[in-house]
Amino acid sequence: ASLRQFGQWPWPRDRMAALVDKLTELGAAVIAFDILFAEPDRLSPRSVVRDVPGIDPALLDRLPDNDEIFARSIAGKPVVLGYGISNEGNYHPQVKAGIAFTGESPVDAPPHIRAATPLRPQLEANAAGIGHISLNPGKSTAVVRTAPLFLTDGEQLYPGLALEAMRVAQGASTYLIAGAPEGQGIMTSVKIGDFVIPVTSAGELWLYVSPDRAERYVSAK
Repeated sequence: ASLRQFGQWPWPRDRMAALVDKLTELGAAVIAFDILFAEPDRLSPRSVVRDVPGIDPALLDRLPDNDEIFARSIAGKPVVLGYGISNEGNYHPQVKAGIAFTGESPVDAPPHIRAATPLRPQLEANAAGIGHISLNPGKSTAVVRTAPLFLTDGEQLYPGLALEAMRVAQGASTYLIAGAPEGQGIMTSVKIGDFVIPVTSAGELWLYVSPDRAERYVSAK
């Protein structure tokens, strides 16, 4: 129904902004986007007419920019954005939460990454949380049985989208990660607000595949 009314995906980011405003009005505890906002919105009025021959630069500057509209919308709201991983570049996303350890440091436990896909700067700055949306980086199998709650570059841990959503929903500011009492590079659990999540030694969560239920979906109309 939403696609019939609003058209094909991806929708312009001013529409995303309207969704964020409406969900906030309805009392959403957290709004998470498992979408990459890495490039400028090609449906933004400014982008659409940029290549029109003879366009007045002054007029171009006055046209709306959907990325700016979306950035203003998410500011101060419980919005979490996702990013992907990359083998190129040197971008590392901003970590919005504190990370504390008990036991030995598990910073080398999660899957390692070289870099990430940059978010639009104004969106990264205004989001309440930022998390990766990679399921099995570096694994040779296409079967996904676990999801990494963190990724690492060897020095910094980067939380996943689901973790950030749980954190923002509770208004928590810090992850408390339990490492093994002896031996570095091993995780045993992650505490977020009121929740303690048991994990594999690599900081992965075993997945439970539940049936698809229509009541879990709400139309954007």
